[in-house]
Amino acid sequence: MNIRLAAIVCAAAIGLPSFALGAEKPTIALKNGSVATYELGDMILHAYQTGDPLADECFVLETADKLIAVESPPFAANIEDWKNYLAGKNKPLTDVFLSYHPNGGKWFGNATTHATESAQRAITGGGTKQLVENLHGVFGDSFNTDIPLIDGILVPGENIVGGVEFEIIDDADGYDIAIPAAKAVYLHMLGANVHSLLVNLEHMDATIAKLEGFRKNGYAMIISGHHTPETMVDADIKIAYIRKVKEIALGSANKNEFIRRIKTAYPSYAGENYLDMTASALFAE
Repeated sequence: MNIRLAAIVCAAAIGLPSFALGAEKPTIALKNGSVATYELGDMILHAYQTGDPLADECFVLETADKLIAVESPPFAANIEDWKNYLAGKNKPLTDVFLSYHPNGGKWFGNATTHATESAQRAITGGGTKQLVENLHGVFGDSFNTDIPLIDGILVPGENIVGGVEFEIIDDADGYDIAIPAAKAVYLHMLGANVHSLLVNLEHMDATIAKLEGFRKNGYAMIISGHHTPETMVDADIKIAYIRKVKEIALGSANKNEFIRRIKTAYPSYAGENYLDMTASALFAE
C-alpha cells in the first residue's frame, strides 16, 4: 500500500479527534453521521461528518438561492443521507467542487462539476483514480467508485462559481479552496493534535507557509476532508508542531530516534500511523 493510500485508510483506525467551533444551530443527526451548520456572513455552511470508515467530511455552502457543494461522500449509505438532507433545503444544488474526494457518482443531479487541470488529470487517470480503485478493494461495493466527468476547469486564483467568489490554490493532485466572503478555507487535512504526514523538509516548509498565508489573509475557519471544522488557533498549533518535527528530524540519527523523540514531545497525539509514515519517508533506507 502506498503512503498516500495508507494515510487515508488509517484515518478510521486512529480515532480523529473532534474540534467543534460552536455550531450556530443544533447538530442534526442523520441515519449515518451528522450535520453541523455555521453562519458565515450571508451564507450557511453545512458540514457533514459522515462517520464512515475513513472519517470523511463533505460540505455545502447555502446562499440565498442555491447550494454549492465541496467534495462528495464516497460510501453509498452516506450518499443517500446527504441527498435527502439537502433536498430538505428546497434550493437547487448548482455546483460541486471535486478535489481530493471525487467519487460517489452523480448524486448531485445536473449540478456543474469543477476541478483544476491537475486535479482532473489525477481524477481521470492519475493518483486519485488509483486511490479510489484501491479503496474499493479495501471496502468493497459499499465504497462507490463512480467518478463523474468534470464540466468546468478552475484556474488558480479568483473564480466565480454560483455567484460566489472562490480563490483556488493548486496543491499537487488536488486543490485548496478559499472563500473570502466566509473567511473560510478548505484543504484536505489539518487536525490540530493529530500527527501529520510530512514527507520531507520542503513539504514541512510549504505547509507552514500555506497555513501562515491563510492567517495573514484573515481566514478564521478551516474545513477539511477528514475533520470537523477548525479555527486558526488550530492552524497555529499545527504550525508549531511542524516546526518541532523539523527540528527533531534534523537532530535525529535514524527513524527510531525520530519516532521516540516525537512521541516524547507529543505523548497524547493521535495518528501514530502518520508519524510512522513520516519517519519512513524522512529516513528512507
